[in-house]
Amino acid sequence: MEAGRKDDALSEAQEAVRLAPDNPEPHLALGRAYFAGAEEDQATAEYEKALKLNPKEGEAYLALGQIRFFQRRYVQAQRIFSKPSGFLPTSPRRMRAWRRFSSNRVVPLKRETCWKKS
Repeated sequence: MEAGRKDDALSEAQEAVRLAPDNPEPHLALGRAYFAGAEEDQATAEYEKALKLNPKEGEAYLALGQIRFFQRRYVQAQRIFSKPSGFLPTSPRRMRAWRRFSSNRVVPLKRETCWKKS
């Protein structure tokens, strides 16, 4: 994502959170914007807020697991992916990622491939 588009996405997501702080969707969008800018701590905080608002938010679990994976915190990533949260990812691509990370076959991915096609 280009720098200008990242800034636009970030400011739009921040505005959405300001307008609807009790809705998990703006927090997910803000988490994606922070993750795209390699701001993992802020992205983690937004995904955790989304989970507090909706504990079955599959995208937040997937994103948190990916962040932990990129931080080479594999055990934590696998715990997140194996949580019985009552969700399954909806897209085939996310389902494959979820299955791969929740199994014992953890395979490194490049950061840019995780969200590029989402």
